[in-house]
Amino acid sequence: MKNQPSQPAILWHLAHYVQLPEDNHWLSPREQEVLSGLRFEKRRNDWRLGRWTAKNALRGYFPENLPPADIEIIAAEDGAPEVFLGGQPAPCVISLSHSGGRGFCVVTGEGIALGCDVEMLEPRPGIFREDYFTPAEQRQVAALSAEEQTLGMNLVWSAKESAL
Repeated sequence: MKNQPSQPAILWHLAHYVQLPEDNHWLSPREQEVLSGLRFEKRRNDWRLGRWTAKNALRGYFPENLPPADIEIIAAEDGAPEVFLGGQPAPCVISLSHSGGRGFCVVTGEGIALGCDVEMLEPRPGIFREDYFTPAEQRQVAALSAEEQTLGMNLVWSAKESAL
């Protein structure tokens, strides 16, 4: 059946900004229009990285060998990415994340709640934990050794980002 995944699964793809093509021929006309409206270079680069990562994930998820420009990722009114294959809504759900020059995308079948996050493993100040973590999460991280707290804070944050 056309535009059906090659197998029911969750597929993920990780990409690095150095893999991005220099030009934008791989973007659809609607995507190029969105890109032209982004003011800041960092935002444009992150946006392109997210789209490139997603298109590669989707090319692995669906059996058709669609050219990247025929795969569109357009933000819905709520901001969630929606996928179109050859101009038609695709029977899938994706989640995108980017950090530190890396893009991450997960893909699965439609109707399934899905989220992902990629983060650079870096120390976060205590005020970050106080502002963004519940009291229970703060206690869990505080109970870790000093060496484990960086990983613990990043894991809790990444889980929260994935769920939002």
